[in-house]
Amino acid sequence: MARRYRIAYVVGLPYSGSTLLAHLLNAHPRAFSVGDVLDIHGYANLLIAKSDRNPSGSACGCGAESIWSCEFWREVDGEIERRAGLTLRDLDVMSSDPLRFADHNRLLFDSVADVSGARLIVDSSKALSRLTALLTCTELPVVPIHLMRNPKGQICAALKSGGASVLKTATHYRRATLMTLRVLRETEHLRLRYEDLILDPQGALTAVMRPLGLEFRAAQLDWASAERHGLSGNQLPRPAEGRRRVQEEWRQMLGLSRQALITMLTLPAIYATRRY
Repeated sequence: MARRYRIAYVVGLPYSGSTLLAHLLNAHPRAFSVGDVLDIHGYANLLIAKSDRNPSGSACGCGAESIWSCEFWREVDGEIERRAGLTLRDLDVMSSDPLRFADHNRLLFDSVADVSGARLIVDSSKALSRLTALLTCTELPVVPIHLMRNPKGQICAALKSGGASVLKTATHYRRATLMTLRVLRETEHLRLRYEDLILDPQGALTAVMRPLGLEFRAAQLDWASAERHGLSGNQLPRPAEGRRRVQEEWRQMLGLSRQALITMLTLPAIYATRRY
C-alpha cells in the first residue's frame, strides 16, 4: 500500500541537534515530529525516569504529564486499537523479530499520519540500528537525514552531560560516524550540519524541505510557538544562546591538548564526511 506521507529519520550522534531539527520540521503545518519514538514503550508504560538528560521524564512534548494526559496520543491509541486491537503499551517498535518490527512500526506511523494529517512524520531516534531495520520495511517511505556536528562541539556537549573521557567519547564519535556513512553509502539520504542549522536555519531548512516533499515556511523559525507532541526530554537554548555555543563553548571548555586529541582521534571520520 502506497503511503501518503514520508518519514524523515534523523540519524546521528546524541548532542548533535536532533531535537532542534525535529522542532523546526514539526513547525511546518504539514509535518509532525514523534521525537525519539524508539522509546515509546517507556513513555506508554510511564517508565521514563526524570534525569539531567531528560528532566521531563515520561511527559509529552506538549507539557502533558504523560502521553495518556495528551489528547493527541489518546487519539493515536484509539486508532491503533481500531486497526489492530492493540494499544500504545503493546507496541514493540524495536522488536528483534523483523515481521513484528515492520508490523508495529507501520501501525504506529499510519496511525500518527491519520490523526495528525501530516505528509511528513519526523522520527528523531538517531539510532543507526533502528534506521537499518526501518530501511528493510519496503512499504515505509523512509528518508534518512544524517545530522553531523563538529566533533569538538559534540564531544564537549557529551562531556558536560556526564559522558565518559575524551578518549572514549572521541573513539565512539569516529566509529559511529564511519558506521553511519557505510550504511548510508547505499541509500539515498540528506545531509545536514548542526552548525549550518544554528547559524543559518532558513538556508539549512530550505535545502532539506524540498527533497522531503514540502516547501520551507517562515513559521518554522518560530518553532517554540508550534504545537508539539514529540517524545524527547532535551531542553533547548534560546536561538541567540545556541549561536554563541556553536562559536565559543567548546573553545572555552576544551584546552588545546584535548582539542588536539579529539582532532587526532576523529580525523578518519572528519575526512570521510568531507569526501562523501
